[in-house]
Amino acid sequence: MFNLLPWRVWRRRQVYREIAVIILVPLTVSIAGIAYCYHSISLELNDSLTRQQQLLSRIAAISLNDHKLAKQEQALQITKEHEARFYANRQHQQALFSSLIYLGSVMPSGMNISRWQFSDGKIHFSGQALGPEKITLFTEILKAIPVLSAVQIQNIQSPTDSTLQNFTIEARLNEATGAN
Repeated sequence: MFNLLPWRVWRRRQVYREIAVIILVPLTVSIAGIAYCYHSISLELNDSLTRQQQLLSRIAAISLNDHKLAKQEQALQITKEHEARFYANRQHQQALFSSLIYLGSVMPSGMNISRWQFSDGKIHFSGQALGPEKITLFTEILKAIPVLSAVQIQNIQSPTDSTLQNFTIEARLNEATGAN
C-alpha cells in the first residue's frame, strides 16, 4: 500500500513526540520529586535514630545510677537491720554494761581510759598508762570478758616529755545469742 499523503505520517510522528513529551516530562519531574522526598525522609530518619541512641544511652546511665542507688539503699537497710538486731537484745546489752562496770573495778592502777567508743560492732578504748606492762595486763583482762573477742592493741605512743604512754585498744563485740 502506498501512502499518498506524506503529511499524515509527519503529523503522526509530531503527535507521538508531543505525547512523549507530555508523558516523559511529568514522569521525570515525579521521579525527581520522589527521590527528593526519599532523601529528606532518610535524613530525618537518620537524625531520629541518632537522637534515639543518645536517649537510650542517657536512660542506661540513669538506670545504672538507679541500680547503684538501690544497692546503697540495700546496704544501708542491711546495716540498720544489723544494728537493730544487735542492740535489740537486752541481755547482751546488760552483759556488755556489766562487763564495762567490772572492767572499771579490775582496771590496773596507773591506767586511765580517757575515751571509749562503739563503731561497726567494735569497741575502741583510748587512754594513758604508766608502762607497757599495764597495757598488756589490761588487754588480758579484756580478753577474759565474754562479750569481747579479738582484743588487739592498736597503738602505743610514748611522748618524750611524759612518763605516761598513750594507747589504743580495739575489741570486737560478740553477737548476741539467746532470746530477748
